[in-house]
Amino acid sequence: MTYAFVLAAHIFAACATVAIIGGALFALVKHKAHLYKRIGVALAAIALIQTISGALLVALAPELSALKVGLHLLAYLGVCLFVEGLLVVGARSKQWTS
Repeated sequence: MTYAFVLAAHIFAACATVAIIGGALFALVKHKAHLYKRIGVALAAIALIQTISGALLVALAPELSALKVGLHLLAYLGVCLFVEGLLVVGARSKQWTS
C-alpha cells in the first residue's frame, strides 16, 4: 500500500514536471519575465518532491537498483537545472535590456 502511494505520488510529480517545464519554455519564448521566478520556484519544489519520492521508492522496493534510480535522478535533476538556468539567463537578459 505504501509503495503504491509513493509510486503514484512520483508519477503525479513527473506529470507536473512536464507541465512546469512546458510552461517555462512557453514563458521564455513569449518573454513573460514576470513568470520566471514563480516557475523557477515551482520547478525546484517539484524536483524536491521527485527526489524524495524516488529515494523512497528505492527504500521500499529492494528489487530496484539504487545505482539505476540514482542515475535516473541525476538525469532528471540535470534537466531541471538546465531549465532553471534558462530562466535565470532569461531573467538577467530581460533585466539588462529593459
